[in-house]
Amino acid sequence: MSKSFRKALLYALLGVFLVLGTGTILYAQGYRFDFATMRVKKVGAIYIQSHPKDADIFLDGEKREESRGILSSGVLVQSLFPKTYKVELELEGYENWRRTVSVEPSLVTELNPILLPEKRDIFSEKDAQNIYTFQDGSVVLKIGGKIYAGETLIPGTNVVDQSADNNELLTSDSKGNFYLIKLSAGIKPSAQKLASAKSYILDTGSNQLISYSTAQVSLLEAGKVPTKIFTSTKSQIVEAVSPASGLIAWAVYDAKYATSTIFTYERLLGRVSQIDVSLPGKTYKMQLSSRNILGLLQDNAELYFYDLLSGTLEKKSENVRQFSFSPSGAWTAILGEKTLEIYSKDGDYVRLNLSAYPYINSVSWYRDERHLLLNLGSGVGLLDFSAVDPENIQHLANSTNAAYDTEGNILYYVLDGKVWSLTIPK
Repeated sequence: MSKSFRKALLYALLGVFLVLGTGTILYAQGYRFDFATMRVKKVGAIYIQSHPKDADIFLDGEKREESRGILSSGVLVQSLFPKTYKVELELEGYENWRRTVSVEPSLVTELNPILLPEKRDIFSEKDAQNIYTFQDGSVVLKIGGKIYAGETLIPGTNVVDQSADNNELLTSDSKGNFYLIKLSAGIKPSAQKLASAKSYILDTGSNQLISYSTAQVSLLEAGKVPTKIFTSTKSQIVEAVSPASGLIAWAVYDAKYATSTIFTYERLLGRVSQIDVSLPGKTYKMQLSSRNILGLLQDNAELYFYDLLSGTLEKKSENVRQFSFSPSGAWTAILGEKTLEIYSKDGDYVRLNLSAYPYINSVSWYRDERHLLLNLGSGVGLLDFSAVDPENIQHLANSTNAAYDTEGNILYYVLDGKVWSLTIPK
């Protein structure tokens, strides 16, 4: 073997090593050769965790056979070139799930598909005007102007408030009487008639009720005289009350200055404090999150957030119809005139333009806090807000007379004169 041949062989082997080594490094960094465009591109992936599991996965009509990890309930579909894919899941006995998904270089797009059962069960043969659900599985129906817990008729003609935590129901009748109903699955409900008041609110964080009128706020315990904690002047009107664990907040409107002031009551200390902020107009709705953020919706449709810990006030949005904190307080949904916005406590933000769905009347939280239940005007929809797009809204029922049982993950709705139940996979 000549010297020149050995040198050529060395250079050839070195070249092969450089090519293979570079290719290995690029491959490890997520680069692949795209034969469609004849270019090297960095790939991404889709992680799919479906409910129920074991659904067949199709990308652009092609079935994928990726296996599930031993310690994972999801499927990672890897080495996908950046583009938009049509993802479809199929499982016998369930409706097909479809989604349009964009894959980005070096990123994993996470999907949490919920496949809906094809079968819907009849819960009641009676046509209900309203449905109310509770944590222990109890379901209360308003039928023909009367309220029933199972087959038991309970006092009142209207449901004022309900407590998922304490399994209590607050009702009223046409004469202005209020009743506190104790509910428990399999046990006949008990009813207690309450003292007269403008309105009551069930405090889920204690065994007390909050009664309030335009002039005062009081606490009420069964068998005891109400405890008055606040009295307003003639020019001030109590407009809204919101209880939370250990704290009660309420808004007072001053007609002289056309502004609202916020007060809080600390249960442990028995102390009333005035928050040093003034808001324009009347407070239409207020809600206290589990993270000590007080949401204040004014009658001019402006939404404010007040942080009780830092003492800061922020004007969050305008033209707001409704807002709702998720149970953990990690997310906030804001329904406006033209948009649906979802914020996280960490500053993440998604936005849905309502031009395709102008009739979303209200939103509420699904149990996993990754989906929202939507009142679409013509039915109930389920939105995965990790991929906010009108075409990704799943239709659950062609009825807006519905109630969602978080614990059982069951949607009850009225259709064709019957109450139906849809058990959604957990």
